[in-house]
Amino acid sequence: MPAFHRHVLITGASSGIGKALALAYAEPGRRLSLGGRDEARLAEVVAACRTRGAQVHAARVDVRDDTAMRDWVLARDDDTPLDLVVAGAGITTANDRIIYTEAFGSLRPVAREGNPAPGLLPDQIFASIGLDISPLGGQGQVAFLAALAGPTITTADNDSVWYASAAGAQLLAREQSQAPGLQAGVNFTTFGSPGMSPSGIAAITANFTGPLITPNSDRGIFVGTPGNLALVVRESDPAPGFATGTRFAALTFDAKSINSAGRIAFAATLSGSDVSTANDSTLWANPEGQLRLIAREGTSAPELPPGIIFLDSFSIPLINESGQVAFTATISGPGVTSGNNETLWATDSLGNLVLIAREGTTQIDINPDPATTTLRTIASFEFNTIQGQSGFNNRGELALDVRFTDASDAVVIAALPVITQCPTCPADFDQDGGVTGADIEAFFTAFQAGTACGDTDQDGGITGADIEAFFVAFEAGGC
Repeated sequence: MPAFHRHVLITGASSGIGKALALAYAEPGRRLSLGGRDEARLAEVVAACRTRGAQVHAARVDVRDDTAMRDWVLARDDDTPLDLVVAGAGITTANDRIIYTEAFGSLRPVAREGNPAPGLLPDQIFASIGLDISPLGGQGQVAFLAALAGPTITTADNDSVWYASAAGAQLLAREQSQAPGLQAGVNFTTFGSPGMSPSGIAAITANFTGPLITPNSDRGIFVGTPGNLALVVRESDPAPGFATGTRFAALTFDAKSINSAGRIAFAATLSGSDVSTANDSTLWANPEGQLRLIAREGTSAPELPPGIIFLDSFSIPLINESGQVAFTATISGPGVTSGNNETLWATDSLGNLVLIAREGTTQIDINPDPATTTLRTIASFEFNTIQGQSGFNNRGELALDVRFTDASDAVVIAALPVITQCPTCPADFDQDGGVTGADIEAFFTAFQAGTACGDTDQDGGITGADIEAFFVAFEAGGC
């Protein structure tokens, strides 16, 4: 055995391979830290190792107890730095998956297959933990799916969603539990992949069943934290801004993102008398709290020639901390070919759609010298729409992997304007036709960014007088 392994820690040392390794490593000058569940058999191994000249520390520790195992290993390392750890005793396919989260600089296990599920009966365990894990929150929060098992658990109530943080794992939602915001007796059945905001607010799409629930009204999107989950939108809800009878027919199971204010962006299919398969795909968000249409299949694509429309190939929409939304879309119409039909869009601070990039058309100056222009045309681009890993930040900047028509490549950052047009009436700052609290939020976004639209008194400067001028118009209810 290597002589430099002066301190060796072995789990499962009371029998089997662990015992054999302990005896093999036992020799003068070596310190052994041995762990096992059977104290009597472990004591026999300890005595045999000491007979061979090793210094031995022993502890009754169960590898299934993640916290106890972690504390023991760290304590032994603090006592004398470990040179080698031999672990694995007791690991099977029934307990080999663990979720760790790093909060406040410390990596901690929060859930493990085979372990008791926190807050449930002692004999109710995590039978399996899903691979569909949410992005991390700002303090290490994570949401995950798990199947439960136990004497009183059946396939009718074993699916669950969990919320884990530095405090441990808590149940967020469970199959056959009451779905918040719906009438009594409407219970969850299945769950889609969870989302997580930087502030630690979870988002889940879920199916449910119960009184008056039909296949056309059995899915919704919920946001919140354990004990504080709220329904945002459900299938069969009226689609805001559309004719009476137009409703959300289908919510995409996993296509949603969420920001720190709990605002979401998602994809939905509509139904109604004026809806067809040519215009039923849509993207939505609620950056100010109320649902707003972001894009719709069959409608004109802004900034492009007449007749060019969105098809139904929208990506998952992303929402940033400023409430701006980004997505990719396929377009169709006059002059559109397979070489220029892929586009990238984002909303500015007023919710207006801005074209960021179009294959085969958008040109980029790649010359760092501002006095010299070297234009190259985008042949194709890649934009990551996975929340937590996306190329869309909170300043409205979008990062793209670009291939130009000359076969060269680049990473490009495109910056959205904070606002693209100033309102003619400051009171209706978001230009939605009404004077509401959303106008205050839109004004302060522009004011804090120092844009020209924040100069409501039109004196050429952004000062406190502009705030006063805005509220004079706002309190008057118009202009």
